[in-house]
Amino acid sequence: MAIDPAALTSANLTKQKAELAKRRAGLQATAKNRAHVNSLLQGAIKKGYNPQLIAKLRARLQTATSQTAAQQKQYGAYSASTYQPFEKSYTQLTKLGNSNPTLESVLGKLTPFDPQAAGERLQAQSGLNQALISNKQSRDELEGDYSTASRELGEAQPERFRALLGNFAGRGMAQSSGYGSAYGNEAADFARRQTDLDTQRQRGTAQLGLADAGAQSDYLSQLAGILSGTTGRLAGNAGQLGMAGNTDLPLLLELAKRRLAAGGS
Repeated sequence: MAIDPAALTSANLTKQKAELAKRRAGLQATAKNRAHVNSLLQGAIKKGYNPQLIAKLRARLQTATSQTAAQQKQYGAYSASTYQPFEKSYTQLTKLGNSNPTLESVLGKLTPFDPQAAGERLQAQSGLNQALISNKQSRDELEGDYSTASRELGEAQPERFRALLGNFAGRGMAQSSGYGSAYGNEAADFARRQTDLDTQRQRGTAQLGLADAGAQSDYLSQLAGILSGTTGRLAGNAGQLGMAGNTDLPLLLELAKRRLAAGGS
């Protein structure tokens, strides 16, 4: 009997284990009873009890043996046809989930079966790459403009200090409090201009970081849409593809559904 991939949950596995344990306990109980009856029979024979008692014990042993055999058959059938296939499929789904932790990786496993999804995925990746390249160019320009402006400001500052000193010295005020105040104002102006450059750089970097994040978010949204589409298209022929050797496909489709339901995580 085919296992519904949607049923492959930890809760259902726990139920399967509980049922297997219940059947094992039943088998052990009947086996213990059979051993007890057999012990009574052997003791009665050894002690030479009357034939009627021995006959009754033989009948009880036959019944206990039949019960043990029936329990063994039921336990074995459940284990082989229900529990083991379920556990195997659950383990396989878990491994697929661990080895494909993102929408992108799951989609990558499905696109070989769906040319439309493969093309859509390439288009989405191209859009993301272009956006990131454009943002990098803007970031490089920002860094270049900042470096140039900062260097020019640093190069101009000594000359301005020399001009300020020359102006006050020409008036015989090089040691005056007025020169000290003017020097302080000039230094503060330099610091403010440098701070303005730093602030512009930080804002530009933050905006480009948001642009990168937005491009990534858009890309993931596109992947979710592509994954949803290919899941729907492949679901109809998952069985046929599975028979062709792609035994992971039904599980990958279930994994895709769970990823989408969880918002991509």
